[in-house]
Amino acid sequence: MAPGLGISDGEAAEPLSKGLYLEEQRAILACFVLSCYISSYFRRIDAMRWTSQMEEGLRAISENDERSLSDEAFVFQVRLQLLVQRVAEVRGHNNTSSISPPNPPSIYVKYLQGQLDQLKASRSPNLLHMDMLSASSHYAELCINETIRQATSSEPLLPASMSAFVGSNAPGFEPVECLWRSLHAAKAWLDCFHTVSPSLYIGFPFFYWFQLVRCLVILKHLSVFEDPAWDRVAVYSTIDLLAVLEWMATKSDLASKAANEQSDDDMFRQVSKCLRLSQMWLAAKRDAAASTAQGPTSLPCDEAHLTDFDRAPWMNELERGNESWIEEFFDWSPGTL
Repeated sequence: MAPGLGISDGEAAEPLSKGLYLEEQRAILACFVLSCYISSYFRRIDAMRWTSQMEEGLRAISENDERSLSDEAFVFQVRLQLLVQRVAEVRGHNNTSSISPPNPPSIYVKYLQGQLDQLKASRSPNLLHMDMLSASSHYAELCINETIRQATSSEPLLPASMSAFVGSNAPGFEPVECLWRSLHAAKAWLDCFHTVSPSLYIGFPFFYWFQLVRCLVILKHLSVFEDPAWDRVAVYSTIDLLAVLEWMATKSDLASKAANEQSDDDMFRQVSKCLRLSQMWLAAKRDAAASTAQGPTSLPCDEAHLTDFDRAPWMNELERGNESWIEEFFDWSPGTL
């Protein structure tokens, strides 16, 4: 019996028509992508392994003369997710293997970044207006950068012996460059999200929400990360996270209205409250840093803003790697997706 197909070994399967074959391949590839998302965000299953049959099916869809715009977007999304899976494999090897790889992580990053650039360059002009598809490519770039250093790590960027050489071209500065690329990738993701109408939030798939929160957590961390090699002033000039949190909170309120929510405490309004508390916390954190830099004569920071943030713990929870908080917040579980 062929596993899962209901065909005995002595039977010959009837050849599928072209349309049915392509539909079958779409279903298989969609299962691959979904398994990757669930494996990555919920960490409760292993993602499906990529096979030569999947590659053939993807090629058949992409080369189909009657392919639709949805097919083109789907092919791009699958290729993108396949690249992200390869990134995850590299990171998993680096985290679990006690044997040093033959090449430094930067070699892998350059190779993977080159593949991503080729994939983006091959994208059909018809797909360029799909902002969330572009956001997915920015998130893939973020994953690639984290092969060298996790963007929310609090470990020192450079050894103490190199701290005096900030600004040089020494090889040890790769983590600094990687953080800057992560910053720009997260910002680019949010720029794409900014263009989306709040009325469309209702039908957003779960993985976009995970990516959104992850980008915010990274930007929050990099805005307050204290390290001699890290220029927080340059971060502030690159992205105004307070402004980002403001427009996101406003759009969350608009999404609640678009969904005709009657409760004052629906999901979108809860998100808005969390964002505004996060905005207060970040402002207080910056004020505290500025007060420290100016000396004891400056005005004291309002500690109430910092304690308010205890009621919105999602950034700290996710920065520590606890994605279960957002799962509980949105009432998500792999079995209901």
